[in-house]
Amino acid sequence: MMFPDSGFRNYEKYLIPLLILGTTIVALGVERYAISLGFYFVFANLLMIPGVLLAYYYTERGLVVFTCGMVALALVFLTFFGGYGYELHVVAPRVALFVIISAIVAHLSMRLKEEKQKYASIFERIGTAVIIRNQDERIAMANRQASELLGYSEDELIGRPVTDLIAEEDLPTARVLDDRFKKMAISEVTPVHPIVNEDLLFVRKDREIRDTSVSMGYMPDSMNVIISFSDITEKKQAKLLLKEHEEYLRSIFDTALVGIIIVDTETQKIVDLNNNAAGMIGLPAEAIKGTDCHQYLSTPEGENGDNKLITASGAVVPVLKTVSKIMLNGRKHLLETFIDVSDIKEALEEIERRGAVLEVASESADCLLKQSEWKKCIPKTLSGIGNALMADRVVLYKKTIDQNTGVTAMEQVHLWRRDEDKPLPDYLQTKLLSLSKQCSCLKRWEDVFSNGESIVGAVSTLPEEEQIFFKNSTDASIAIVPIFAGEEWWGLLGFTTEVVEHEWAKAEIDSLSLAAGIIGSAVERDNTYTMLLAYIREGSLRLKNPVDFITQNLVEIIDELEGAEDEEVEMQYILTQLKIQVKNAEQIIFNLRELNQAIVGMSTEIPEDFRTFLTQ
Repeated sequence: MMFPDSGFRNYEKYLIPLLILGTTIVALGVERYAISLGFYFVFANLLMIPGVLLAYYYTERGLVVFTCGMVALALVFLTFFGGYGYELHVVAPRVALFVIISAIVAHLSMRLKEEKQKYASIFERIGTAVIIRNQDERIAMANRQASELLGYSEDELIGRPVTDLIAEEDLPTARVLDDRFKKMAISEVTPVHPIVNEDLLFVRKDREIRDTSVSMGYMPDSMNVIISFSDITEKKQAKLLLKEHEEYLRSIFDTALVGIIIVDTETQKIVDLNNNAAGMIGLPAEAIKGTDCHQYLSTPEGENGDNKLITASGAVVPVLKTVSKIMLNGRKHLLETFIDVSDIKEALEEIERRGAVLEVASESADCLLKQSEWKKCIPKTLSGIGNALMADRVVLYKKTIDQNTGVTAMEQVHLWRRDEDKPLPDYLQTKLLSLSKQCSCLKRWEDVFSNGESIVGAVSTLPEEEQIFFKNSTDASIAIVPIFAGEEWWGLLGFTTEVVEHEWAKAEIDSLSLAAGIIGSAVERDNTYTMLLAYIREGSLRLKNPVDFITQNLVEIIDELEGAEDEEVEMQYILTQLKIQVKNAEQIIFNLRELNQAIVGMSTEIPEDFRTFLTQ
């Protein structure tokens, strides 16, 4: 290209022939003028200019044309100017010299064109957009990829300032990049070494903004700059989507309600974990990463099902774990997810305990409500409930009156204990407890129990004055529920555990209340049965004497009738005696009804059906 950096480049195919023709005319004109002045071969060398141009730009064809022209010119000079010194031995060597020089130029031009074609092929097929910036910071060359990326034709790019292609918001970055590049070039021995890379926004012809990755470097033996750039818009968008997806997955990973740990299969090290897993372990996630997985997971890796998690404090937490095999960064890993099932296990254990208590209560109900002497069933009942609740001791108290003080007291009916060899605390060695005198620290208990409320919890959570009552015992937690026989507070059912502060669940307390209710029903049934026996005995006594009296009178009447077989007995006398006995019977019934009404009025525990029977 003869005019690479100017507007004439577009007209090069027309200008070169004109230039060759013009230089030829000038050379011949000058030569002809010199001959007229008597000078020969002074300006003949000017013919080399069109010859070199022909050979350089048109190579083989140009050499043929130049050779033919020189031969024709030699014939002209030999024919018309032979007497002026243009003999054959003078003209022929010159023509041959000019042709040889043109041939050399043509050969070099062909070699140069081949090299240019080779580099142009590389330039066009390099796979990335490339432009060459000259010292005026304008585009000297641009390949096809640059044209396609920027939307300009190659001719439109040539001569355009590079800054016209950079988005306005990235111009400051581009200037800083260029300044840094120039400073690097100054500090280098040769300017080909410095290469800088940066991401810049380029503007297409249609004003569309494209993200590009730009590299800059000097051309060898030149101050022109090679600028290569590739479109990374889709790549950046893909990276952005990938980043958003990673952030999305990370947010799910960190906010998942289950613990997640990723373990390197080969090293057994924890490479990542979520916030829930770190919280369950009790350490920051960064402090856990890189540690051996067996430090926190007690079971072998890769096993599903019930497992145990060891926290930083050494506590063992039951977890339900699932394991999946995954590939991460080309390495095999295990994705272990687990959930704390301690609450579930406690709930299941609570359900089991409650079920066991209910089963015992059901069996006890059959025993207590069918036996005439309910106290015989108490040992088995307390033993069953105590074992079901994992209690250490179960005690049944009956409310009574302390004969010495006249205040409410608790009389021990039965005591069950898990370990018969363990010594009993002081309060269980006493058969009679006075809540207001002997145990003055428990004054509020009488009000609590009489209102149907229970006292449940750890001994350490009781008021300080009440903790004194348990100071010489090993009781850690208690559960005491009142027993009511009908509407009357009858007694207490107490449970104690040692060493461990048992957290009594509502279901357990409900079960205990049910057991207490069954015992209360048995007591009420026994009381009712005793009352009925008393009423029957009283009624029998009240009926016995009047009936005996009537019977005696009737016997006397019969004796009189039998003794007067031969005598006539007046009918009127017999009727009078019978009427007297009927009146006596009516009086007896009247008196008995009044007595029964008085008994029913004073005794509210008499069943309604029997109450009606007595008063009718």
